[in-house]
Amino acid sequence: MFNNTNHLARLLTFIGSLLTIATLAALFAEINPQLQLISQLRVQLALGLLLIVLPLLFMRWQFALIFTIPLLINCAHFLPLYFSPPTDDATQAIARLTNDSLTITHVNIDRDKVDMLSKLNAKGSDIVFIQEVQPPIVDALATAMPNYEVVLVESRWDTRGSALLVRKRWEGELLSAEYLTITTYGDRPLAHALIRLNDAELSLLSLHVTRPENPLQAVEFADVAQWSKAQQASGRAVLIIGDFNQTPWSARFHNLLADGDLRNGQRGFGLQTTWPANLPAFLRIPIDLTVHSDDIRIVEREVGENWGGDHRPIHVKIQN
Repeated sequence: MFNNTNHLARLLTFIGSLLTIATLAALFAEINPQLQLISQLRVQLALGLLLIVLPLLFMRWQFALIFTIPLLINCAHFLPLYFSPPTDDATQAIARLTNDSLTITHVNIDRDKVDMLSKLNAKGSDIVFIQEVQPPIVDALATAMPNYEVVLVESRWDTRGSALLVRKRWEGELLSAEYLTITTYGDRPLAHALIRLNDAELSLLSLHVTRPENPLQAVEFADVAQWSKAQQASGRAVLIIGDFNQTPWSARFHNLLADGDLRNGQRGFGLQTTWPANLPAFLRIPIDLTVHSDDIRIVEREVGENWGGDHRPIHVKIQN
């Protein structure tokens, strides 16, 4: 029995060492783009280390406490998502969307999953952003989503198509809608809507950037940050929602917040993992995100059910 316990402890120590190496390697993701994927897996690394530490402590293995260090490193990256950021009276005073609310749904429809459209229609959000729109989706929009007006739609046979829909009985005012080319990949149409709520202008952007292992992703985030600051300088509130292809603890995401004068809309709502949609929550990662300017509050945020695509939708409700 003693030998079996020793063998198990050594095996767990070996696995814990590999997880520790991965944890430390993820710290250098911005230096080596090949490490970007590992840096997305903070939750899974933490869970793995926890499952190593607990049995080793039970067996009173002398090296068990060493693995609490990488465990805490990983936890420090995502635990802040469970705590709302502080807001002072000055921040509340500049809120302009007085008592009005707006509901928005974002979904990466995974190219041709037409069955998802009826579920979007039933959800009933005021504004719907759809990404990865292919021609079969366009053909089905009018019949599958009768409660909505299709404001913008551009289909592609790759992943760059997108659409913007507005609920027909929505009481807000759509001032303009257009496709923007503010990122490095100028042929990726980013749907943009300018709306008015209670005499305030709100600039909404549906963001979809390239994959994390591509170093140009950092340039795209920098471009979006500049756009955000320009919008805010014009007196508009800003909300960006979409497939960021990054987790909210990544360095690139934090740079976007700092450079774009933005807040993480996920703070206070927890992990809310979205991809891959068919996996359990603890195996998914949160890459469908929302960021916003100080004069917006996200009062509700939830991840939807698996509708058949590779991403789960996110639904948000905003007000002052």
